[in-house]
Amino acid sequence: MDKLTYWQRLTVAFQYVMPQLYLTQLADWFAKQEWSSITHFVIQLFAKKYNVDMSEAQKEHFSDYKSFNQFFIRELKEEARKINENPTALCLPADAQAQPSHHLVH
Repeated sequence: MDKLTYWQRLTVAFQYVMPQLYLTQLADWFAKQEWSSITHFVIQLFAKKYNVDMSEAQKEHFSDYKSFNQFFIRELKEEARKINENPTALCLPADAQAQPSHHLVH
């Protein structure tokens, strides 16, 4: 495993020192802010880091979102993603991957 950079270690340390409730409240406050160009810049950074495909969104331009919350809950085009119709499949409608942390047993 690669060593953490100084910035990564500082970020992790900050999370241990800062009470979690305040971090959550700060993130919530930030996500609701409508700072136009600053908000659009943050959305662009996030989209680049996490490879967000904006062609799937009904609103494809970062400037269409007034806040990070609006971007985060953006509506997708009808044809953007197919739902797995297999009745034994687990479908999670999110931009994430579910990863088990323990051995799954039937």
